[in-house]
Amino acid sequence: KTTLSNVTGLSTPIDGLIPSRNYTVTVRAFTVETGPAASLIVNTLSIMPSPPLNVTVSGPTSTSLLVMWNSPMNPNGELQFYMVYHTGIYSTNYKKSDPIPISETTYNLSGLVPYTEYSIYVTATNDARIDAESESSAVISRHTLPSHPRTPQTPSLSDVHVQSATRATFVAPDVDASNGPVRYIDFIIHHAALGSSAPPLSAVPSVVGPYVEGSDWYVAVRYSYTEYQSKVASNQFTVGSGSTRTMGGLRYRNMPLKPEQVYFIYLRVIGVYENGKEMPSIGQPLKYVTSDQTSNSFTSTATGCSESVGMIIGPASASFVCLLTIAAHIIIWRYRKRVQKRFALEQRSNLSLERMDSSLCDIVANSETIAGREAKSNDENKTTAHYDVFCATSNSAVNSNEYQDAPLVETKQDNLYEHVDVVDRDEL
Repeated sequence: KTTLSNVTGLSTPIDGLIPSRNYTVTVRAFTVETGPAASLIVNTLSIMPSPPLNVTVSGPTSTSLLVMWNSPMNPNGELQFYMVYHTGIYSTNYKKSDPIPISETTYNLSGLVPYTEYSIYVTATNDARIDAESESSAVISRHTLPSHPRTPQTPSLSDVHVQSATRATFVAPDVDASNGPVRYIDFIIHHAALGSSAPPLSAVPSVVGPYVEGSDWYVAVRYSYTEYQSKVASNQFTVGSGSTRTMGGLRYRNMPLKPEQVYFIYLRVIGVYENGKEMPSIGQPLKYVTSDQTSNSFTSTATGCSESVGMIIGPASASFVCLLTIAAHIIIWRYRKRVQKRFALEQRSNLSLERMDSSLCDIVANSETIAGREAKSNDENKTTAHYDVFCATSNSAVNSNEYQDAPLVETKQDNLYEHVDVVDRDEL
């Protein structure tokens, strides 16, 4: 109750009233005596309410947050509804909820992204302006919980991969850790029968550990998330390398594959809840059929090149350089084979020429004897001279490799060579 005294005139302001309240105003006139009272009931107008109080979040899951609050200290009118706003930490665009009845002071934010920080505030609206809202409450930030890692992509064979009997070189895809912390990345090997198809993911054993003799399922190699990300830069991974490494107290052996066998290569990502519980996620496998043991001798060259060069100049350039390296190895290999074959032919050629030269010179000697017995013949000097020229020329030809200039040899003896051609060494 407020009393205004000594008011002169017919009006006066009354301050300090509360919005959206009913007030009774009584006026009396005072002269020598007090006059009768006149009363009037008036209602102050509504204004925008004060913000909701004590906004909190409880019961977080990987995709939802339960928001709670208290009513405004000063409704300043008749409250109509509340609105909840939220946004991801990396965004400035807030999304608002549908109007929430005034009787409720909780709201379940759903459809959120796992392991993401959200900023949240609440507003209130009263009858002052149905299209206006109070100032926002205090902004709070909360995380959704981690979830299973996103399903990894299927590994693919590397551009520089060469079919091998004991190993497979492939490209390992990036691992998406947006759903929560990733603890390990495993390469799981399944040794299957020839002609087998990939088993459904539901058939993959829930527990697969390091290689054990005779096991059809085993983890060939395990990386921490940090290690894996650093190695993805080279973009090349090899299964069957024969390497051994220890992770988490366990020894993993990347066993060489067996020739002419079917293998399925899986990528498994293991995430972790905040309470430490592991959450695995596994992708579709890469099917790989090893070649026979003698199919290709350049596999180790390709694999070593891809792993080492890729670390230096990047995967794209490494693929080109390694392809050139393989081509150079093939050219050198073929050239060496040709040289070896040529050398063998020359060895046989020299031996044949030596034997032939000896026989021809014997023919000359025999011919000279025959020529002596036929001294009366007008051709004897011609015949003897002809053989002498041939023997000398043939020996000279062997020494100088000028075989094409050696003359044709003729003899009058039926039991000796009638025609002897000295042929080019390459033709031999």
